[in-house]
Amino acid sequence: MIKGGVRAKNRLQEIFLGENSFSYWIYGCLLLLLVLALFGDMLFGGGPWILSDFTSDMIPYYLPAREFGFSELRLGHIPFWNPYVYSGAPFFADPQTALFYPLNWHFLFLTTKTAVNWGVACHVFLAGLFLYLWLAYRRFVPAACLLGATVFMLAGPHFLQVSQGHLSNLCALSWTPLIFLALDGWKDHRSARWLLLGIGAVSFQILAGHPQYVFYTLGGVLLYSVGHLAPIRRKITFLSGLAFFYLGAFCLTAIQLLTSWTAGRETLRGEGLSRKVASTFFLPVENILTLVMPHIFGGSASSAYWGRGTYSEACLFVGVLPFGLALLGFIMDKKGSRVDAWMVFISFFFALGSQTFLFNLSYDWIPFFRNFRGTGKFDFLTVLFLAVLAGSGLNRLMKKNKIPSLFPSFILGTGAFLLAIGFFLVLLPLNIREQFHLPSHSWFGMVESFCYFGGLSLFLALILVAIQKIRRKEILFLALAFFGVVELFVFARSHRPFFDIRQYEARKNALQSLSRAYPGDYRITTPFGDAGIQESFDLWGFNPMVLGRYAHLIAASQDMETVQIAGAVNIVKTPSLCLGLLRYRYQIHDEFSGLKIYPTRLKELQRAQFVDNFQVFGNEQQEVGEIMKIGFDPSKKIILESLPDPLPEKSTHAGTVQVSDLSTDLIDIRASLDHPSLLLISDNYARDWKINPLGIDRQKEYKVMPADLTLRAVPLSAGNHHFQMEYRPKSFDIGKTISEFSFLAFITSVFLVFRPQRWKRLD
Repeated sequence: MIKGGVRAKNRLQEIFLGENSFSYWIYGCLLLLLVLALFGDMLFGGGPWILSDFTSDMIPYYLPAREFGFSELRLGHIPFWNPYVYSGAPFFADPQTALFYPLNWHFLFLTTKTAVNWGVACHVFLAGLFLYLWLAYRRFVPAACLLGATVFMLAGPHFLQVSQGHLSNLCALSWTPLIFLALDGWKDHRSARWLLLGIGAVSFQILAGHPQYVFYTLGGVLLYSVGHLAPIRRKITFLSGLAFFYLGAFCLTAIQLLTSWTAGRETLRGEGLSRKVASTFFLPVENILTLVMPHIFGGSASSAYWGRGTYSEACLFVGVLPFGLALLGFIMDKKGSRVDAWMVFISFFFALGSQTFLFNLSYDWIPFFRNFRGTGKFDFLTVLFLAVLAGSGLNRLMKKNKIPSLFPSFILGTGAFLLAIGFFLVLLPLNIREQFHLPSHSWFGMVESFCYFGGLSLFLALILVAIQKIRRKEILFLALAFFGVVELFVFARSHRPFFDIRQYEARKNALQSLSRAYPGDYRITTPFGDAGIQESFDLWGFNPMVLGRYAHLIAASQDMETVQIAGAVNIVKTPSLCLGLLRYRYQIHDEFSGLKIYPTRLKELQRAQFVDNFQVFGNEQQEVGEIMKIGFDPSKKIILESLPDPLPEKSTHAGTVQVSDLSTDLIDIRASLDHPSLLLISDNYARDWKINPLGIDRQKEYKVMPADLTLRAVPLSAGNHHFQMEYRPKSFDIGKTISEFSFLAFITSVFLVFRPQRWKRLD
């Protein structure tokens, strides 16, 4: 019996402390169980709950975009154009729609609520799994791999994307560790397998739909490669393979990238951001404290956030125990961890944005840097490499069983000092507290943070002292891993909001009821962002693909700068006279008693009509100035940017026109007129709107021209015309061809490289 107990004990030690393949499988399963414990009630419990905060970006953008995009895909139609927001805007070209991202295809057959919840849980798990595999490749013990994986997938910069409803952010971030794993594999082995893995990982990150994280990850890859470059042999081969990661991924995803690039140049974001706008949403330098004290400036779990920036963008939390282990990992292996520490430092420095000199240098000299705002997003690299260092600390501890003699004393002193600060703040007289002008809940949040950090620091110090003194240390190693994981789990669980999707559906139903009660071909404004998609035609929205010329007109109509309206909801407050050319008829207000509709009483254009008079202006400012004039009547005169062909002739006969929508981006038009004229369509113009002639009596060439800055005009000759107006970017067809050939080449390469050995013997 004693021998049996010894054998069982040895077997358990082999499983939980060993480095065999079975142990790695066991800890990988524990990682999966951790994610199921975090999300299981949402995945299997039923009910109307959906992961995200009700005030997040989920309702104004991601839910309606996913519903619209994948409902069109179910019909076999790729929605290139979205006619329901911004008076019409590109849709597929918006990378965040992520229609071709394979891990989004469950939206085709699951309800939106179920698809969102499973997608969130899946990508949180993938983030942890990929880092787990990366650390396992580095020969970390399984317990260290589990701890590092948990740190990254549940840390602030990654997990708080869930509360904000940032689906594309969460999906793109999850592939980062796999890219670095492929990079390490290529660096060490120069094998085609690692090359293909890198191409695949980068391709998935691109298709996930957040270009900014792709760009920042590329920056991290370059910095990481520079850190490892000195000892590498055949540097040119290594760098060529690294370039092939992204060249291959570009070819595979050309169908999305080229479309987004060409169509995106017409959008407000594609025009480039001013230095002032690009410098917004940086990481406040004082928020380095949130690495170990998530609520030092408030937060969703303790009080309202009162620090600079937004909580989801400015909270770096990795946990007290993991952070202590990260410090230990660097101290115990300075040579092996120097690149990881370098990545922590430099990514944090970039995240500080305009608070450092690096921002201006990057804005002026790094291509595409000025196209993004929110440099604080660099903090995901900070947390990624802190997770690696935390795993490294536990790994070195379990393998060497030796701790620097002064380190426990340092942690002990730090914990005692912070606890003393916490008690001091509690005992501080009320009249002195009031001089800091902080609300009471913020003050107690600070007290809680210092006590939390101090208490866990003392706990870590005690474990480290015990490891120094006790001969059998195995249980203490596992305790460090266990409590580190629990600390992150508690943080994630307390920052896992959800709301009743019936609240979102109620808004849609209310808009649908209003549309039925007030029939007609017109546009409205709502306070819901994109939530009215497929229920009404909105003058505004909440996505980054607002066309630049349209945004300039709306900004002028509201007497605002264009920069003030980017990424904002419910901008149109004043029914300016010029908005009649957009068929703006009603304002929708969300009041206590429900949705209320208010008429604008503007003189509206028709959907399509003939106008014989025009005027050509040379620049946009002149166009806006003319349109904003009180006496301007868009039904009588059109503002053009070049001469039409044929030139219109004045006549008392108006002609007839019929317009039928065949899909979101295809319109059938029949027109009859006895003199040359301009057909004005009061929908947004974009360069890729083309005309496909269908009738027998037709002019030699049809051209879609920008009219009144943002509408469409088609010069027509006298006679009968039948044609289709279609939005289909040329770059889509070019990218489709590149992607198809690249995909065939990639699949063939995978088959040849990973084919079973027995097939090779048959050769």
